[in-house]
Amino acid sequence: MLVQIKALDIETEVRAWQLIAALADSALAKFPTSLDEDLSLLKDPSLSYNQQNCIKLRSQDKQILHSLIDAASLVVEMADLTQKQAINKVMKNLKKYKDIL
Repeated sequence: MLVQIKALDIETEVRAWQLIAALADSALAKFPTSLDEDLSLLKDPSLSYNQQNCIKLRSQDKQILHSLIDAASLVVEMADLTQKQAINKVMKNLKKYKDIL
């Protein structure tokens, strides 16, 4: 069941999303390789099935963290926009994710 929680105020929302971005960035920094490096590694035909799956899982974790950082950046940027400007911004960014939506 999805519970909708009303935002306290815009400053609290911005701080929360800034914290989310910082935590995601910190988590990314703990990986020994970057997402691009993982994607390159997956092209290696000598990898075992288990190695491929481990790299795929790790790269998917990184994609989620990058998406959180992108979302946080968008929310923080939209905090100073009018409702119409914010809607336009969201619509432009949806195009970026059209393949996964």
